[in-house]
Amino acid sequence: METDLESNSYRLSSDALARAERAAAFYHKNPRAFASEAGRIVCSGAYPHLYEDVAFGVSEAGLMADQLLAFDVPADLIEKEERSRSTLGNFIQARDFLDMNQLNKEHPLGVVTHGWHMQRAVLLAKRALNVPLREIAVNNHDGVRRTVQEKTLYGVYEWMLRGIQPGDTAALQHAEHRFQKFIAKARRPVRRLTK
Repeated sequence: METDLESNSYRLSSDALARAERAAAFYHKNPRAFASEAGRIVCSGAYPHLYEDVAFGVSEAGLMADQLLAFDVPADLIEKEERSRSTLGNFIQARDFLDMNQLNKEHPLGVVTHGWHMQRAVLLAKRALNVPLREIAVNNHDGVRRTVQEKTLYGVYEWMLRGIQPGDTAALQHAEHRFQKFIAKARRPVRRLTK
């Protein structure tokens, strides 16, 4: 989400807009996928400003929902999850909107994200929700090759999640926190020893 402080206006980032557009396109191409009780599009994303748990501004989920309506997706299929601030949080909070018993191989949970983010998102969704998934990649980043650094970081992340049982929210959040600390440390400049 992008904020224009001068006009106090909010708009979706180009990445978030692309995700909304892809979700709407998937709906229009596959309306029968939304025919069951589980058929919902959950827009995830918190408010940009929080003060003592009071939200200010417009949530990213709200902006995405508005965009889906503009793309002619029926309002009764759209849910807004406005509390999460991370990919893991998206899946944990989405449980409140999903009928987990209705999700199965015939009606999997669709994960809409960019190709470069899909592997991590699917890994987290499997750990947080333990339901069948369908990958719905946003086209503008499909086919992007991952760098050696990204592959290494993903390997570290996967290693940090090993042994965590599906649905163990506390352990997943702890692993996510450890990974974010690892990333911050990895981004620090390396001191070179000189003679």
